[in-house]
Amino acid sequence: MAYNLTNLTSGGNLMSVFLVANEVTSGWFGIMILLSTFIIAFISLMQVSDKRTAFATSSFVSFIIAIMLRASGLIVDDKIILINIILLVAGVVILYATD
Repeated sequence: MAYNLTNLTSGGNLMSVFLVANEVTSGWFGIMILLSTFIIAFISLMQVSDKRTAFATSSFVSFIIAIMLRASGLIVDDKIILINIILLVAGVVILYATD
């Protein structure tokens, strides 16, 4: 296996470091940023509202962030399908969960 030995200290800005980290992790860096944003928003919003409102709001926030990450090249199309399936299953579980 060939390793990418890009010098991370020569990054001109934070975005170039993120793009290199995304390349080294085969595209999973951007997905993990999106997933962690969703989880943090969902857990935070559950403290102040019910599960359905927290899920809807955190999904909307994650959608907006996903658009920005896709525009910057941190999210590619093949891995976003996996995240959509996970969010769909989580939404169905939360929708039918009893309070």
